[in-house]
Amino acid sequence: GVRNVPLLYALHDVQKSLRKEKGIETVDTQTAKGNVFSYNSPVDAVTNDWTNPRIRPHIRWYPVLSCTGVVSEIWHGDKWQRTMDRHALSPMVDAGEQHYYIDEPARICGGDLVIPIRWLEDEGGKIWFEAWKVSRDDSENVSSKTVRI
Repeated sequence: GVRNVPLLYALHDVQKSLRKEKGIETVDTQTAKGNVFSYNSPVDAVTNDWTNPRIRPHIRWYPVLSCTGVVSEIWHGDKWQRTMDRHALSPMVDAGEQHYYIDEPARICGGDLVIPIRWLEDEGGKIWFEAWKVSRDDSENVSSKTVRI
């Protein structure tokens, strides 16, 4: 035989162990009518994508502002940009030494106070946001209007 080569059954044991520890679980389910089906665990699939160094850089964290106006990917769509519950999207942006969150006041360059409500990015990866611009009138009433910055 060949030296330092694992036996086939030993290789199968290692493969089985790896699949159990690191693989995507297949869930078997039976419906109320008795139909049997299987599906891959969505939690495991998403976990694998986020932990894979070759895939993670390609994951879109925010809705994308299409420079051409053409919707060619799911993250270009109106659903991600306007109709989807903004709390189900990424709640934070990392600006280096500062983290900004939706629904928390932030002061922008120029001194204006805003409350970010949704993070967006352009095709080049630059971060933008929709916000409520907070203003105060002469009678000390606070009001806001939605702006895209």
